[in-house]
Amino acid sequence: MAKKKRTKQRIHKVQKQPVVRGSKRVAKNLRSAVFIVFPLGILLTLTWFFISGPHVSLDILPNPELRGMEGQVAEKIRLLRLEVEKNPNSSIAWAKLAMNLDVHELKSESVICYKQAAALNPKEFRWPYYCAIALHEMGSPEDLEWFERSLLVMPNHAPLHNLYGRALFNKEQLDESSKAYRRAIALDPKLPHSYHGLAQIELSRGDVEASRKYLLKALEIAPRYSEAHGLLAVVYRRLGETQKGEGELRYLQQLPELTRMPDPVYAGLAAEGVSSWWYRRRGLAYMAAGRYRSAVKEFRMRLFLKADAQSHNNLGLALQRLGNHDEAIEQLQAAIALDKSYAEAFNNLAAALYEKGQTEEAKSYIDKALKLNPVFAAAYLNLGIFHLRAGEMAAAIRVFRHGLAEAPDHIEISSRLAWVLATTRQEKLRDGNEAIGLAENICKMTSYLIPRNLDVLAAAYAEEGEFEKAVKTVHQALQLIRPSHRDLGEQFQKRLKLYQVRKPYRE
Repeated sequence: MAKKKRTKQRIHKVQKQPVVRGSKRVAKNLRSAVFIVFPLGILLTLTWFFISGPHVSLDILPNPELRGMEGQVAEKIRLLRLEVEKNPNSSIAWAKLAMNLDVHELKSESVICYKQAAALNPKEFRWPYYCAIALHEMGSPEDLEWFERSLLVMPNHAPLHNLYGRALFNKEQLDESSKAYRRAIALDPKLPHSYHGLAQIELSRGDVEASRKYLLKALEIAPRYSEAHGLLAVVYRRLGETQKGEGELRYLQQLPELTRMPDPVYAGLAAEGVSSWWYRRRGLAYMAAGRYRSAVKEFRMRLFLKADAQSHNNLGLALQRLGNHDEAIEQLQAAIALDKSYAEAFNNLAAALYEKGQTEEAKSYIDKALKLNPVFAAAYLNLGIFHLRAGEMAAAIRVFRHGLAEAPDHIEISSRLAWVLATTRQEKLRDGNEAIGLAENICKMTSYLIPRNLDVLAAAYAEEGEFEKAVKTVHQALQLIRPSHRDLGEQFQKRLKLYQVRKPYRE
């Protein structure tokens, strides 16, 4: 009996053991499968999400009318639209289309695309910023919302605060507008547009003196800021200083119509423009900044797209500034061939010929320019400079006086004439009183903020023996010189030493 019991027990053990081992193996395999499959599933899900992104409907994709546009513009927009259709979840594709719609005057369509680009990439500053500017230019009440979105992404961009301030001012939210302008100044103290904005606010509140203070600060930073001069004329009239107001208006006529706010971020949008208008605008902007090689590239492209007299003239002027007088002459002659009444091209051609040493021919073209436009100040200026370089002081004085008779208060002609009258070595030609009158006038017109004009005034004072005034005026000029203009400062210092020992300056 004992033997049988042991056998049964042994059999039981043999039969029971495989069952236990099998269950553990299955459970273990199941657990392993879960640990492998579950993370894999999550990984695949996340991969699909990041690859496919959120579903974007193409129903909102603008389909603007492109007929009537320049060919290269229409083709670029068409290709960018196709790119969005291929990659509807790409913020870059939507943004590139938006930018090109924007710069080619399809503002409402561009806003749709900017908003989609911003939704796809909320961390990118440019898309809400460009959207806000487009809405502002459209006069849309949405502009404040999008400026505020932009501030959340990049709170330290001074031009953004300036534009936000302007938008708030337009909606008569003066306190908030003032805060925005002041924030812009805190970020960039050399941004004249923000001082102009504060001047507008103070003028609207009736504080005319505070408005003048801000405008003079703006002009100290940017003496040729046309909008500030225009508003200053209004301020002077409000203050009863009529003559100063009239002087500001006369000077305003010699300035560009618009002084654009420097904004490297917005410059990226302007670079997208491929219309002939954009090539001209960028070329002129480069000319104003002294970037003549870049201007030449833009003007060449403009000429390729649209060959007109103005394009040839602009290219010729840029080439002349680079010292490429031969090609400049060719371009200016081409401008005249297209428009024989183009006085500016005749004047520019005269300057290029003079630089080539063809003095008499240059003078003949000046004469042609003046026959076309007898009040053409730039032509009188060039002709007077030709005489100065030839040492013909009496002739230069005669031409400059004639120029001022035709174009009173012209800054550059007045400055040149005053300088000759104050500093020429030919005693019989000097006239300190006339020089002071001319120099004081141009300094008043420019609010005593342009160093070169003050230098002329100081020389005129010294010619008349008013050395204390001369010294004071040079010190004033030195305070206004920018650090980059070290050579100008050195010239002023040399003249200052003469005035301090009561000696006038002689050219």
